[in-house]
Amino acid sequence: MRRALFEKKTIGPYNLDDRYIAYIGYTYLQASLYFREDLEVEERGHVDKYFEESGIWVFSNSSFYLVSNFKKGGVLKVNFKNGSSFKDSGIILKTKNKIYTSSWLNSSEEKIIKDGGFKVSREMKLISFYKMSIIKGISLRVFQLLLGRFEFINKLVKKFLRGILITKQKSSGIRFFRTIKVVKE
Repeated sequence: MRRALFEKKTIGPYNLDDRYIAYIGYTYLQASLYFREDLEVEERGHVDKYFEESGIWVFSNSSFYLVSNFKKGGVLKVNFKNGSSFKDSGIILKTKNKIYTSSWLNSSEEKIIKDGGFKVSREMKLISFYKMSIIKGISLRVFQLLLGRFEFINKLVKKFLRGILITKQKSSGIRFFRTIKVVKE
């Protein structure tokens, strides 16, 4: 993690606001304390495991290491033993005024496991972009001043807003499938 921070290949403290860094800053401090330049990665040999609950498939052989998440439409990362890597963040479809993605977290994927690979089929999600207006901003501030101090109401509103702004996405009606197959070396 220390090297990734130095090379700016990860989200680091320089990208985060003060509150968030105060909340998760200890992970960066801990990573720097435990970092060792001479750390050797343990060779695991051949791995082929699917984690049902998370939708993650891990595959490794003598040539590469692959991790794919089927609940995100088959997004994957492959690290080759020679040091190179390949990342696929899924399909993004942009029309005149709408954007659809295949990589939105969705537990209703259909997967078929067959001879050294998987086939994932699901629906793309329409990405919504909510803009803060002056009226919305003032309304939220007034709400926070009047009712925000009540923990019960605060939690309900957070859950509601989280659902609208982060986790809830509209169906698009656009279906896709991906096939991920590992062939013999």
